Amino acid sequence: MKCMSAKKRIWIVSREYAGIAEAGGVKNVTASLAEGLYNEGFDVSVFIPLYGCTVLDGVNDFTPVGESSAIRSEDREFTVQFARGIFRNIRFVFIIHSGFSEKKAVYTYTEEEQRINPRHVQGRGHEDSLLLNVLFQKGVLEYGRLYADDAVPDIIHCQDAAAALVPFIARCDDAYRAFYKNTAFAVTIHNAGNGYRHEMSGLLQAASLLNMDESLFSGALIGGRAEPYLLAEKYAALTTVSPWYAQELCDPKNEDAGALSKEFAERSVRITGITNGIEYEKYDPRNTAVSMLPYPFNPADGDFKGKYECREDFLNRYSSERYGSACPESGLYQYGFISRAENAVFFSYHGRIVHQKGTDILAAAAQIVMERNKNARFIVTGQGASELEKEQAALALRFPGRYLYLRGYNRPLARLCVAVSDFIVLPSIFEPCGLEDLIAQIYGTLPVAHACGGLQKIEDGKTGFLYKDNRPDVLADLLLDLAEQRHKEPAHFERLAVQAARSVQNRFSWKKIIKTSYIPFYEGLRD
Repeated sequence: MKCMSAKKRIWIVSREYAGIAEAGGVKNVTASLAEGLYNEGFDVSVFIPLYGCTVLDGVNDFTPVGESSAIRSEDREFTVQFARGIFRNIRFVFIIHSGFSEKKAVYTYTEEEQRINPRHVQGRGHEDSLLLNVLFQKGVLEYGRLYADDAVPDIIHCQDAAAALVPFIARCDDAYRAFYKNTAFAVTIHNAGNGYRHEMSGLLQAASLLNMDESLFSGALIGGRAEPYLLAEKYAALTTVSPWYAQELCDPKNEDAGALSKEFAERSVRITGITNGIEYEKYDPRNTAVSMLPYPFNPADGDFKGKYECREDFLNRYSSERYGSACPESGLYQYGFISRAENAVFFSYHGRIVHQKGTDILAAAAQIVMERNKNARFIVTGQGASELEKEQAALALRFPGRYLYLRGYNRPLARLCVAVSDFIVLPSIFEPCGLEDLIAQIYGTLPVAHACGGLQKIEDGKTGFLYKDNRPDVLADLLLDLAEQRHKEPAHFERLAVQAARSVQNRFSWKKIIKTSYIPFYEGLRD
């Protein structure tokens, strides 16, 4: 095995990056990995499109690159341009095309876009998303061909399905094969669920989009659709964001990835699972400027005073009944309110309001809990599928003072909702890694989660609680039991919260994960 030199060149290709263009968890992984590798001495470049929603405030030396490039797709010619910049010491290359710059969000249409064009329904994926993926990925390879003669990357690491075709194109398209012949490729699967794989409808569409021969795609069809991960696996090492999700993806009985898991199993595809880390210092509850919380506290040292002061602040803000009106301080829409109770136990959920996250299971379980325990309080914040949002709003109306739904996203408020709670509830149908459990632990809030995928990093009974049968009645019974125990033995649950907060610092720092997992992984690519 070759030892990696201090200046090994790594390109990270991603549709999103924290602080520049944000959508889901990919933004955090991309940013933490790039910045962590830079701190370890690697020569890191990040490639990302330039959207209409891109934030350039923190980007230094933003400079357009003069020469444009023509990319052929769908029997048309598209011109892409490039710009460079520096963000948090990392070199960025922006892929520029009007298809990106006219978009107000990374993957889906916004409320503003729907007002302009009713066909662009808020929350629905961009109708030209597959074309945009191709322009982005070929744009990355074009940039290298045009500008990186003396800096060919040793490794190109592609994040999720929207970037997964890069190794396939580099190895199979004559325009790039020779230039990238000595480059190794990795593709990280962040979510292989239905609707997240960016598959193409068949041979004809794949060949047209990539301007390549149909025969190249024939080995990557499932149900007639061309799967990016199957096109990548022959030319790249595949990783995913936890060892448990890696096992699930290679389990032929797993149906959460369509028929992809069965295909992976039949092909004996190897997927390396590396659990995502978290940068504690970006959430540190001791520092309100970082945590964005109104009061400081430190669960890892048993200091919960500020946590309960945050709760009082929250209760003061949201004790007045609103139903469907926007909150001036956050911009979120408030449904319901939270009232005080002497023995109240607070449960929260923060995340996308979608079926994958099990929010319908949460809603049904919460109803059972509130019918049987008048002191249970639920705080839910997030946005997603309209029918599931309506389900949350209906619970707030049915259980006044006991169920609060805040629709939308506001980072300080999302953190506050988690920090003021005793438990965060995570009933995901499947979960590749999960970050909310770690954030909750940092804030002294114990996670209660369905034992699937990366949520299994929770140590049952030590840093949180796991359950296996993901049914509303099973979850409700567990929440009722925890509420009763929390009332009887508060000191015991504070001790668990101390243990959980320390666990995040000891086990899940990005610095540790990069050193112990990613660097050895990259070394293996260069054997």
